[in-house]
Amino acid sequence: MVFLTWTYRQKYLRLHAASDDFATTMSKAGHFVDASELARTAKKPTIRTTSPSVSYQTIFDGVRDALADVFHDQGRTA
Repeated sequence: MVFLTWTYRQKYLRLHAASDDFATTMSKAGHFVDASELARTAKKPTIRTTSPSVSYQTIFDGVRDALADVFHDQGRTA
């Protein structure tokens, strides 16, 4: 993680502080570190979805009744 931060910091300073003096460059580096620390510690919201309470017995009974009706109807036509 430190290596990646260092690489990103170098790229940031090359882009944004190429023409600055040492004090300004160090100030921008400090801002970069502060911003990257803030981004790492920021909490992300947790999205929770509630699943509806499912009665599997009700589903099972419905499928059983539907299949019974289908097979009962097939017996009449055969």
